[in-house]
Amino acid sequence: MDCFRQGLARRGFPEKLYTDQGKIFTSYHLQIVCANLGVRICHAQPYAAWSKGKLERWFRSLQMDFEARLIIDPAHTLEEINARLWRWIESEYHQRTHSALEGRLRRNGFAQRALNLRTADPRTDWEALFLSRAQRRVRLDATFSLEGHLWERPFICAANSFRCALIPSSGAASKYGGTTNTSARLAAATNNSRQNLYRPRL
Repeated sequence: MDCFRQGLARRGFPEKLYTDQGKIFTSYHLQIVCANLGVRICHAQPYAAWSKGKLERWFRSLQMDFEARLIIDPAHTLEEINARLWRWIESEYHQRTHSALEGRLRRNGFAQRALNLRTADPRTDWEALFLSRAQRRVRLDATFSLEGHLWERPFICAANSFRCALIPSSGAASKYGGTTNTSARLAAATNNSRQNLYRPRL
């Protein structure tokens, strides 16, 4: 999702997002994100490689050129790989001509077709656009699970269902909708094991 966000911030919002049937591309989270962005999701047919030929050709170029260089000159950290990949894409791949573009540079072909592309406002709240939403029920010990982690809310919320959102950058879960917006925090397993499992009397 972070890679998708960076692409939108750099290139703008497309009318359609064309993907395969991978789990992350058919997820409810991506559907919500694209709905927030006004982008339509289109999926390629299963077992129909021809329907995503351009993408397959991109991976072939990546393997034969960029990855081949890593064999000769290995990268030692993930940050180094990402930096070299971005440099290769911007300074080499986009600067090459393409037969489908009548011999024009890839960069120029994109620029010509992107005249009406919606660009991101500098004040865009990316966290709000990329919130991961889910329906959860708070257990009697005031905890709930989300994205593989255990979270805790105020004890008064125990045994109640609510809608929550996960902020990617900070990892904070919060209730949304209505007039309330209360944050949750990651639960400490050792502390939580000593809590009284019964709701307090009001």
